[in-house]
Amino acid sequence: MYVFYFIAAYLLIVRLNKSLVNFDIKIKWSRKLSLAGAGVIILFILVQVTLNDLVDSFIGCTLLLALLIYATREPDFSDFKFYVWAHYPLVVVGFISCFAELIDPVFYDTWDTYFVFAILGAFAWIFARWVSSKKQREEVKIISARNQQLDTLVAQRTAELTAQKNELQNTVELLKATQDQLIQQEKLASLGELTAGIAHEIQNPLNFVNNFSEVSMELVDEMEEEFVKGDIEEAKAIANDIKQNLEKIIHHGKRAVAEPHKTHY
Repeated sequence: MYVFYFIAAYLLIVRLNKSLVNFDIKIKWSRKLSLAGAGVIILFILVQVTLNDLVDSFIGCTLLLALLIYATREPDFSDFKFYVWAHYPLVVVGFISCFAELIDPVFYDTWDTYFVFAILGAFAWIFARWVSSKKQREEVKIISARNQQLDTLVAQRTAELTAQKNELQNTVELLKATQDQLIQQEKLASLGELTAGIAHEIQNPLNFVNNFSEVSMELVDEMEEEFVKGDIEEAKAIANDIKQNLEKIIHHGKRAVAEPHKTHY
């Protein structure tokens, strides 16, 4: 029955190698595990040719135990401890069988069938744990695939929301710029209206100033003529009219100065 120990050791190495999904870890262990599997096959051939069944069984159990201890202590195989620990019942049954055959061959021959069933049961337990772990790994793969799909959808939705956010920000900035332009245009329009109002308010007093100035110049000419004639009284009357015109010019001049301030306020 020693062949089961070598088969278990070889399958443990093969399944650990296939179970490595992390790319960096797979590169690290792929060659080592392949060499270890080849070493198990070579050792099996050697012990089968040169030694008896008892020694072959002891070597097979020892080899399997060494692999289990190494895999248990190696951090890279921490995720596969549940599968590694499933081999320990086979190791225990194997050593008990070896020691029973070595110490009391008669007892071993009497209970040989039970030892065989125990070894087969331990081997079946390993197979059952492997099937269970394989199913779990498939479920994990399905969940991982779904998570990746969800991550992809979340990333797409995030990108869409980001694009919408940027578009809204651009729209807000455009609206702010448009608002600033409208405010500036309103200010310019108000300034134009204010300027037009000031010009209109100034124009009337200036017209009066111009009119009274022209009339005053004409009166000055008439006053000179009266002086030439020697009519002093008439010249004084004209001078009085000129004085009134000048007062009106001053009045409308002050009005022209005051009107822009009234319009502004």
